[in-house]
Amino acid sequence: MNRRNNLIWKVMVGLAALICTVVLLILAAARDRQAETPARETKDTGAEILFETEELVYDGEGMLDLMEGVSARDRDGNDLTDLVEVSLLADDRLTAKRIQYRLFDENGAEVARERKLVLSGYEGPKITAADPLELEASQLSDLIGVLKEQKALSAQDGFSRDITDQVTCKRKKVGTNTYEMRFQVRNQFQDSDEVTVTAHIEGEVKDPVITLYTDEAVLSVGSEWDPYAYLASADNGLGSAVDQVQVEDAVNIGVPGSYRVVYKLDSYDHTAETEAVLRVTVQ
Repeated sequence: MNRRNNLIWKVMVGLAALICTVVLLILAAARDRQAETPARETKDTGAEILFETEELVYDGEGMLDLMEGVSARDRDGNDLTDLVEVSLLADDRLTAKRIQYRLFDENGAEVARERKLVLSGYEGPKITAADPLELEASQLSDLIGVLKEQKALSAQDGFSRDITDQVTCKRKKVGTNTYEMRFQVRNQFQDSDEVTVTAHIEGEVKDPVITLYTDEAVLSVGSEWDPYAYLASADNGLGSAVDQVQVEDAVNIGVPGSYRVVYKLDSYDHTAETEAVLRVTVQ
């Protein structure tokens, strides 16, 4: 019995030694292959973007130049300033914005820096509009121009400069010849303002239309639910636009209760919007 145990022990030791030898050979071969493979060089653009000051101050006088005091060069001192891309980033702060500068070298590697834009004396954009507005349907094609000429609409950029021509408007019918008119403007500093007023419009107005098969639905808990099954038609002013209807659907078919499903559609030129409401009861 002892002789047999000794034999088993010797076999196990031999196998262990063989496995260790194989593992060591594999590791050695891997090291050799790694040594033969040249190391990948880390790309270093050698390019840099330079600021004369870490913040740019603008008080509304003259034209704003985001590249003021900015230059760029490569490792050899060659001027790369003309290759710098600059953008003003949206920021919730009113008088302090962020400017981003980016530069790509000939190998596609990127260099990027940011600095602060301080707006001195800046109050943010402001829209004012007469309320209510009395309009003719024929005036809608040049609504902003008409209202500006009538001095019924104005917008300023935050430095008392007129930007009324940049105002956009979207109308929504709320009654016979009665509309909500939402005016919006965004200035060059990525700030915006809006105002909503009532308008009475005489004449034929081409509005988007949504038609539902019904405005109420009663469903059993767990039944099938598809909000688009209740959409009969939609017209954006140029024809059928069922595929453009946006649906706000909060129905939980597994929970009893009352729900609202809102269908929304813009006109083809995005100057008007409409909506339809489906009331759903799950029981």
